[in-house]
Amino acid sequence: MFSIEINKDYKIDKNWKEDLKNCLLQAGSKRIMTTFLITDTQIIDEKMLEDINNILNTGDVANIYGAEDLEEMNKNARRDCQERSLEQTPVNLFWM
Repeated sequence: MFSIEINKDYKIDKNWKEDLKNCLLQAGSKRIMTTFLITDTQIIDEKMLEDINNILNTGDVANIYGAEDLEEMNKNARRDCQERSLEQTPVNLFWM
C-alpha cells in the first residue's frame, strides 16, 4: 500500500512528484505489488488529478524521472529481457 501524507509544507512540484516517482519505481523497477491510495482530502491541487489521469491512461507521468532513474530502469529492463530470451529492442525494454 502506498499513500501520501499531506502536511502544511507539502509542495506539488517537489513532494508530490517525488512521491509519485517512488511509487512508480517501487511498482515497476522493484516489481513490488503496489496499491496507490489517495483520498479526496489529500488532493490539494488539480495537477495531482492530471498526473493520476496520466498514470491511468499511459502508465506514467511525463518528465518525472532523472537520468539516474532512467538508467536503473533500463538496466532492470535489459536484465528482464535477457532472462526471458527477448531481443533488447526499445519496445521490449519499455514494456519490461
